Amino acid sequence: FYTLGNLIAIFSSCFLWGPCAQLKSMVACHRLFATCMYFVAMALTLFAAFYQSDDYSSGERIGAVIACMIFQMAAMTWYTLSFIPFA
Repeated sequence: FYTLGNLIAIFSSCFLWGPCAQLKSMVACHRLFATCMYFVAMALTLFAAFYQSDDYSSGERIGAVIACMIFQMAAMTWYTLSFIPFA
C-alpha cells in the first residue's frame, strides 16, 4: 500500500497541475535523475513484494521489502526537495 500511496500522490499532482505540465516538470534536466530514482524505487518495492521463488524465504522477503521501502522513502524525499528552488 505504500507504493500505491506514492503513485496516488503523483497522480494527484497531475490533477492539480495538469498532466502535461507535471510531466514536463518531472523530466526537467535538474529533476530527471531524481524522478528516475523515485520510479525505480517504486518498481523495486513492488518486485520485492510480489516476487515468488523457492530460494526466497519469508524473512529475506520482508527484509528486501523494508530495504526497498527505505530506498523509496529516500528517493521520494529527494524528488520532493527537487521542487524547492535552490534545494
